[in-house]
Amino acid sequence: MPPPHPTRTSIRPSIAPSNTKARQVSHLTSQLTQLQANLADLEDIARVTAVQAENIKVLGSLNCAMYVPILGGGKMWVG
Repeated sequence: MPPPHPTRTSIRPSIAPSNTKARQVSHLTSQLTQLQANLADLEDIARVTAVQAENIKVLGSLNCAMYVPILGGGKMWVG
C-alpha cells in the first residue's frame, strides 16, 4: 500500500506550493533580467568587434601597400 499523500495541513508553510511557485517565478524573473543585461553587453561587444575587424582590414591594406613596392622586384634598390 503506497504511503498517503500529505494533506494541506501537513505541508510546512515554507515549502507550500504557492510559496515554491512564487520563489521559482521570482528566481526566473531575476535570471531573465540578468540574461537581458548579458545580451545587451554581447550586442555592444559584437559592434565593437565589427569596428575593430574593419580597422584591422585597413591596417592590413596599409601594411601591404608599404611592402609591395619593396618586394616588387627590388627596382628601388638598384643603383
